[in-house]
Amino acid sequence: MDGHSFQFTQSVYYTPAFNSAIFDGAIRLYFSQSQESAALRIYFDLQEYCKDLADRLKKRLETVQGHIYLLLYPTPETFSFSFGPQNTSTMPLVSHGSDCILGICGPVEEETLTSIHNRLQEIDELLAGTISLGLRAPPETELW
Repeated sequence: MDGHSFQFTQSVYYTPAFNSAIFDGAIRLYFSQSQESAALRIYFDLQEYCKDLADRLKKRLETVQGHIYLLLYPTPETFSFSFGPQNTSTMPLVSHGSDCILGICGPVEEETLTSIHNRLQEIDELLAGTISLGLRAPPETELW
C-alpha cells in the first residue's frame, strides 16, 4: 500500500467490536462474531444477486486503489460512537479519499439488503462519473 492509504483500524469508524471480517478484493465487510449469520447473508447477497455490480465495483476500485468498507455495527451505541448521535441515517455513506465507508446499523432484513444494494449502486455511479472519490469530496466527507 502507498503512503496515502486509509488506515481503517485507526479511524473513528473502527470499533474493537469488529472482531471478524470478510475480504473480497476491494470490498471489505467488518462485523462482530455475534453477527456472523447477518454478515454472511450480506456477502451471499453480493455474490448471488449483485454479482455484476460487485464485480464492476471491484474493477473500478482497483483502478483508483480504493476500498469499500461495509461496517455492520453490533449496537446502536457503537454506530452512534462512529457516526455521531445526531446522525439520523441508518446507513450513512462516507468518502475518505478513494475509499468509501458504509455504516450499517440495525438488524439485517430484506429491506437492509435492498438499501445496501442501492448504496453500492450510488458508489458505482460516483466512481463511473469521477474515477476517484477523492476528486469529488475532501478526505472524510459524509456524502449521503
